[in-house]
Amino acid sequence: ARQHACRGANAVLAELCRVHGGSLFTKAAALHQAITVSILRIHETRAAPELEVIEAAKSLRLCGALGKNVQGDALSIIVALIPAVLCCVGFGKSEMLNAACRCLGFIAKKVSTMAEHMHALLVGMASMLADSLHPSARLGAAHALHEVLTVLNLEIVPFLTQLVVPVMGAMSDSDKSVRQIATLCFCMLVKLMPLEAGTEVPTGLSS
Repeated sequence: ARQHACRGANAVLAELCRVHGGSLFTKAAALHQAITVSILRIHETRAAPELEVIEAAKSLRLCGALGKNVQGDALSIIVALIPAVLCCVGFGKSEMLNAACRCLGFIAKKVSTMAEHMHALLVGMASMLADSLHPSARLGAAHALHEVLTVLNLEIVPFLTQLVVPVMGAMSDSDKSVRQIATLCFCMLVKLMPLEAGTEVPTGLSS
């Protein structure tokens, strides 16, 4: 029953995105509030009390569901939330972490051909992987990267050069869990490296 309800809700959201296009959040301001308030508050305060975590997880699931279908200005609003979504993976709160990772996977799938947006996502994850002061941020970033690699698969090939060095660094992390996930990510990257030859670095990404 729950699966049917989720499919029904996703179908409704997809139809809203189709009908309203880039003006989705203008026509449905409540949706914009629902996906932004809690995660932006966490991002701004750098704090995640339990009640906020529950609300943020709901917002992230909704954001991810919309992220699969939005376009135009509505997509720009979702993309602008990337730093806040990344922040949500860094607290070691499993419910929020899982929702944030899935949300990032959906966003990455949507913007995989948009170099500027992919750059923002990759740089954000790489920065968190290198955060020597916060182990939970590094672990969250590793989980997020694994989700993005899983979702994108071959679509990540043009961006391999952006990922190899941060992932190799994470493979030497002091935290065993980070090392393990980073190793899984590196194995995924290595399998794709033969496909990189001749692939142009997307405009907007540094070499």
